[in-house]
Amino acid sequence: MLNKEYPLPHPLKNDDIDTLMKKLRMMVRTMESFHPQATKDKALMGLHSLVGAIISLSAEVYDALQNNRVFVASSITCQILEAEIQLLWLNKHFNTRGKDFIDFGYVEQIEMLRVHPDRKDRVLELLKQNNCDRFLRKGLKNPNRLDRNSYNKKWYGDTIQNISEDYFKLVLESIQDTPELVAYYENKDINYENYQLFCGYKHFSPYLVRRFFAISQSFQEDESKYARVAVLQTVLTSLLNVSFVLEQHGDHILHIKPLATDGLIPASAKKA
Repeated sequence: MLNKEYPLPHPLKNDDIDTLMKKLRMMVRTMESFHPQATKDKALMGLHSLVGAIISLSAEVYDALQNNRVFVASSITCQILEAEIQLLWLNKHFNTRGKDFIDFGYVEQIEMLRVHPDRKDRVLELLKQNNCDRFLRKGLKNPNRLDRNSYNKKWYGDTIQNISEDYFKLVLESIQDTPELVAYYENKDINYENYQLFCGYKHFSPYLVRRFFAISQSFQEDESKYARVAVLQTVLTSLLNVSFVLEQHGDHILHIKPLATDGLIPASAKKA
């Protein structure tokens, strides 16, 4: 069990876990059935794409938890956090860098030229049409525009230096009108630990893999209450952050206030 090494940040009773599971199911179903506004704006298209990815991954987390696959749910939660970081960064820079998420996709198409060299003229045309020179690495003289190494590695360049620190800053900016969530996220020690924990699942940390799969009589994973709670709190707050972002752009997907204060954050985490 992980409880000894990773004490619960805000101890929950079993019925609290059941409540969080029901809330996750409700939120996922509501968000999956929601139809966002149609748009041709690249920035909003990119935002919607990241939102769709987060909702889809959240549905997979729910299914995994229902089947007691906590290790799987934890691994997926790391992906949700990384998508959320990009979503919040895109939203923060919506007017200046928002369309970069979509346009960088044309840079990524350079990779396929290894298999389909006959498409280089089309790829080069798309790079020019979408002004992808802005993604070229700084300081290059006469860059080869069909060489992937001529461009930044990521669509956001080197602007996100410390993912975990930037994540908390971005989250706190987006939820400042909801005190209960601010109180939860301001505890950086807990959240940094959770983020590192989920990264460990994704990258198969020997410690975590061994703790979950201390193989004795079967290959089934051992239960971890801490990981289950951490997953639920993290995914639910990620979906709330998705809602905050969508509301800023005219899509009212959830009634945020009741969800933020009813069962998601334990009473011990709330400010007086």
